[in-house]
Amino acid sequence: MSSGRIDKRFNTAKKIFLAFVLLACSRVSYADRGDILHSSTGLSNKDLSDICRDSSDGSYWATSSTLGEIYHLDSTLTVQSQDQIASPHGSFNILSNPVLLRGIAYREDTGTLLTLALRRSIIGGQVSYEMHEIDTQGTLIAQDPVILTVPEGPEVDYRGLTWDPLTSNVWTLDSVSGDFVQFNLGGSVVRSNSQVHSESCKTTFGKGIHFELHANGATGFLHGAQGEVIDLGPSTIYQHTLISTLSGAPLSLEQVPGDDIYGFVTSIYLHEAVNHHAMVLIDNESDIHVLDRGNIQSAVTVPPTSFTCTLNENGFPELNWINHGNGANGAYIGQIQLRRNGQLIQSFAGGTTSFTDLNPPNGETTYSLIAQSVLSSSDEVFCTITIGPGGLMGWHCFNGASIFDLCRDPSNGDIYVTDPLNAEIHVLSADLSGKTDGDGLPIILPSPFGSNDRLGGIAFYSDGNEGAGTLMVTSLDRVIMRQMALDGTPIEAGIPMSPPSGNNIGSGMTYNPSAEAFAYIDIDSDQLIHISRTGNPVPGFPPTHPPLTGIFHRGIAYEPVEDRYFSAFENGSRIEQLFGTGSSATQFSFSLSGLSQGSQPSESIGGLEITGNSILVANRAANVIYRLFLGAEGGEFIRGDSDMSGLVEMNDAVIIAEYLFVEGPAPACPDAADSNDDGFLDISDPVYLLYHLFLGGDEPPSPYPSQGNDPTFLDGLDCPL
Repeated sequence: MSSGRIDKRFNTAKKIFLAFVLLACSRVSYADRGDILHSSTGLSNKDLSDICRDSSDGSYWATSSTLGEIYHLDSTLTVQSQDQIASPHGSFNILSNPVLLRGIAYREDTGTLLTLALRRSIIGGQVSYEMHEIDTQGTLIAQDPVILTVPEGPEVDYRGLTWDPLTSNVWTLDSVSGDFVQFNLGGSVVRSNSQVHSESCKTTFGKGIHFELHANGATGFLHGAQGEVIDLGPSTIYQHTLISTLSGAPLSLEQVPGDDIYGFVTSIYLHEAVNHHAMVLIDNESDIHVLDRGNIQSAVTVPPTSFTCTLNENGFPELNWINHGNGANGAYIGQIQLRRNGQLIQSFAGGTTSFTDLNPPNGETTYSLIAQSVLSSSDEVFCTITIGPGGLMGWHCFNGASIFDLCRDPSNGDIYVTDPLNAEIHVLSADLSGKTDGDGLPIILPSPFGSNDRLGGIAFYSDGNEGAGTLMVTSLDRVIMRQMALDGTPIEAGIPMSPPSGNNIGSGMTYNPSAEAFAYIDIDSDQLIHISRTGNPVPGFPPTHPPLTGIFHRGIAYEPVEDRYFSAFENGSRIEQLFGTGSSATQFSFSLSGLSQGSQPSESIGGLEITGNSILVANRAANVIYRLFLGAEGGEFIRGDSDMSGLVEMNDAVIIAEYLFVEGPAPACPDAADSNDDGFLDISDPVYLLYHLFLGGDEPPSPYPSQGNDPTFLDGLDCPL
């Protein structure tokens, strides 16, 4: 037999052996943690609100919020139509029975079901929560429901129900605060536990809760879902001990298609002849999914949470996280490893909670953390950020009902934000925190149109009130705008607007002082329109320009240094720098796709506003304000290196001085010659540089001492590429 045939037969045998090995391995585990093992859509149109597991036979019970029905599903999540029972609270009817079925729990010691409902009184609208107990045929154990005692204080929103066999009590979730609340069967509050999370306004909580008894039968865990508010919904299910610490490996919800999570329950699920530790949950589409939980032993190292990546003012990534080790302040008894795009770049002591990357690559970059304890390593947790234009510098929750447009007072940095639903204007400071009056109350201005009009676009009118500035506000319901003082006092009657095409001004607005015109998007024609203070079209604007391609979002901002606009487009979900009153079109743009799914839906991006080297973006879907890095234009340089020699020395100061005072040649890079980065070339620049070089003065601002882009590029000074 020839050697070629032997090699061929050997390779064939090797392939068969490898296939056998893979098949054998696949019999051990068919999925990883977070993978969907099975989905059921049989109740997709039933407005499901919660689910529990019947431990007597491994079946499930699910509730409909508005239909007043309780469904029985077998262990494969197939609906058993013959076992459907009516809600003991009755079905929802806004006129006669305004009740919503919010939760269900299976009580193991009696084999009965407990249900939770929200009831709103027909007269007065007061809200109460009630609980019934029924058997699995729907028969009431007691005729009258148990009324839950709601603590005084902030409004609550109880969702989900789960049985605690250790205390014979029930738990529910307050989805407003994210707290787990325990009630006894008489309806009194026993205790309240906080979920472990970051800043409350930056956290989105799911609508479900589940109590799980530990294998030792003596301790228990509570499970809750949460995520960052910019994700528009929970991204992870966390396991908490009853003293509010994290325990066990978090369960990623990345594969769940819905935006929110309602009821869920732990289970053992048979999938392809293998039993899996699983989580059975309902998403906001009323689809039921089975997620593989993988290794659920409580002794695993819990990974860091609230892992966020943002850019600082200089465009460098700042990473922050919360530790959950066994040491002081959650420190791990071991190390924390940081990877960038899969490559290890740093190892920290176990108590480290932040890091600034001073040598990042440009573009989309993924960072990950792995925490190590004495016995095990945690799962890897990730965050992704765009380094450069469009990179996320931070986000701030808007405290109003809805966000539409925003503008900025350049004299003090104050931000004014319109709230269409509440017909009011919120006043924020430059750091986007809410401003307060002398009594500590938020400063909120009433609509100049009264409460009948939804507020739309808003612009800071720098020429108004004899140069002190006023606000110009538009209505979303009428083609009209009105001027008001910065304290909220209307200045004049409404000004009818005369758009050149269409009658829809449902976009943001900005003021262009060089054209003495207000600009907004005509959403009927997808064109940038200029109108005067009297509401009439401004002739000659916009200037001749290439046709704009794409569908606008609703935001527009004027950038005075380069006399151009910024706007957002739905197509490709991007922000693009546009023409100005005398500028040609520009290709500068960046994608919004890395922010969150909240930037994707049509019309989700509202107002835009330039501030320094960043741009504020109002996200209407998430009701938050992003701060995005605009980055630098032009070539790279070292600040102070006027002759672009690669060194900062006395000759650079001489070049600047000769240019300023004896008609010497212009610096090769004017941006580099701006030694103190104040946006101007003047005597302060050579003085600043000499003081640094010879008298120990402050070093020049970034980029220094290494070459880089100008983080404050909107200063009118350029550097050749």
